[in-house]
Amino acid sequence: MTKYKNVSLTKEIAKKIDKLSRELVPHGQLSRSKVIEIIVNEKLLNFNNSKEV
Repeated sequence: MTKYKNVSLTKEIAKKIDKLSRELVPHGQLSRSKVIEIIVNEKLLNFNNSKEV
């Protein structure tokens, strides 16, 4: 068993992720998987914080 899973993306979403990969880190570029990881973690953090009332 590996610790990785694959996902399929539409071409439109892949282009958007590629754009984010260049914009999230100044003077660098992230992989698509790293961009997805950052976004998911950020959304989950926001979701959990909004439930803590």
